[in-house]
Amino acid sequence: MKTIYISGKNGFIGSNLAKNLCGDYNIIGEDFRLNNLSPLENLKPDIIIHCAAKVGSDYCEENYKQAFEVNVVGTYNISEIARKLGAYFVYLSTIVVYKFNPKAFNMISEFSEVDPYTWYGYTKLMGESCCKLNKQSLILRLGFIYGEPDQDKYSLVSALASGKSVSRVGSYKKDYLYIDDLVDAIHKLIDKNYLGMLNIGSGLSYSANKIGTIFGRKDFIDLEGDYIGSFSITTEKIKNAIDWSPSTNFWNKINNFRSKT
Repeated sequence: MKTIYISGKNGFIGSNLAKNLCGDYNIIGEDFRLNNLSPLENLKPDIIIHCAAKVGSDYCEENYKQAFEVNVVGTYNISEIARKLGAYFVYLSTIVVYKFNPKAFNMISEFSEVDPYTWYGYTKLMGESCCKLNKQSLILRLGFIYGEPDQDKYSLVSALASGKSVSRVGSYKKDYLYIDDLVDAIHKLIDKNYLGMLNIGSGLSYSANKIGTIFGRKDFIDLEGDYIGSFSITTEKIKNAIDWSPSTNFWNKINNFRSKT
């Protein structure tokens, strides 16, 4: 059985990945700091999945040095460990590395222009460059991932379900993908040892106003934040790569969250 190390194993995506993969792979229990990875090198994992990151446009703008240290320097450190070990390396990036037109609907594919509009996006793009030094790497650019409100700290969906204040710009639409669908896709990609770069999303877009209406919320704050521009992600490449499609119905899941509030 192959051994996997997941950085950020205690986070939202990392913890769900560990739970999903543990039956087919041996999961290393420790979660090492990105500036002290020598113990990881001694454990010699076959696969490294790099989830640990500083996320969110506002947070990274306000904490730009820390975001650089974690998202760029930390990514270089762990990708170098993977390269030295000959380990298969999976890096979770973001679709905010792409150029967005805030006044139009954006169809994002792997061929879309790359031009981040936030410091968060720039740090993740620089992290991608670090990964490319490792020829055994897979870069995954994720859309908006959401999950159960008690686990998911960052999505609009979980914020609304938890009664938190959220920010938006206008009447936008986003591509949301449920966490179980994401980990299923990553599991299949790892099993296949897929290399290169892929976008992962639902291929659909959902209105923030409609989501807010379901939760009975009209208190959106009109501030610029993470939600600039409307978009959906084309999914043809990943479907062809692993014969994968999301299985979660977004509106059913949202109404299920609503019934619990």
